[in-house]
Amino acid sequence: MFKLNFLKNHFLAILVFVSVIPRLSVWFYTLNSDHLLFFFVGREIANGSFLYLDVWDHKPPLFFISMHL
Repeated sequence: MFKLNFLKNHFLAILVFVSVIPRLSVWFYTLNSDHLLFFFVGREIANGSFLYLDVWDHKPPLFFISMHL
């Protein structure tokens, strides 16, 4: 019973710990040309451009779609 109450009461803290803490190191990477390209193509998709028609790169679309969101 104690475990269930503990999980209910601390669910948000556990969720933050599990999802944010492992990704902290990524926040301190320096931007390189790949990151800037992903941001650029994502911004162009958000502005109405079509992927692989108006903006193009050889990488699969998931990178660019994630930058669009």
